[in-house]
Amino acid sequence: MSETEGVALNQFINVAVAEKLSALRTEDYFRERGQRGDVAKMTFGYANNARALSP
Repeated sequence: MSETEGVALNQFINVAVAEKLSALRTEDYFRERGQRGDVAKMTFGYANNARALSP
């Protein structure tokens, strides 16, 4: 693959590792963020905004 793209193998590996780390960090972020979430607050907020935006 690296030969067809015209990049060095080392660069190809570095990009692959960086993409994997990014995916793992994103997964961790959403897991942690989901634990802080409160469904009752979210529902209340959506209901209030829906009423405020209704014509």
